[in-house]
Amino acid sequence: HPEYLQYFIDAPSLIIIVFPAVLFGVAATSWKAFARSWTLPLGSLKKVSLQDARSTSRCLQVMGNTALLMGIFGTLIGVILILQTLDDLSALAPASAIAIITLFYGTLFKLLAYVADQRVRNLYLGASEPLEE
Repeated sequence: HPEYLQYFIDAPSLIIIVFPAVLFGVAATSWKAFARSWTLPLGSLKKVSLQDARSTSRCLQVMGNTALLMGIFGTLIGVILILQTLDDLSALAPASAIAIITLFYGTLFKLLAYVADQRVRNLYLGASEPLEE
């Protein structure tokens, strides 16, 4: 049912996840690496330097890790809201939704960044590159 899709969209939770992930990804690498993180996983560039591929891979790792941590942070905020509204049962469901949806967004972003990172590694770095965590 398409009407249930509205329950998976929460702009503040998306902002809590995406903005810090992009900010930390750019801070750890560069805007150029961030821009390449959108093109390299698709395999659209044929000639990429080893340094550029490593930088893009690092940007994707940082963005994914940050998104997951921010999802956990959003869940903690949601739990705090739940504990503050225990007397008002009508406010319990929205607070629970915030707690769950931010973790969902963070996990989804981490998964997408992980897949993109693995694709960059397979296309441009080969199997000889060690995984960085």
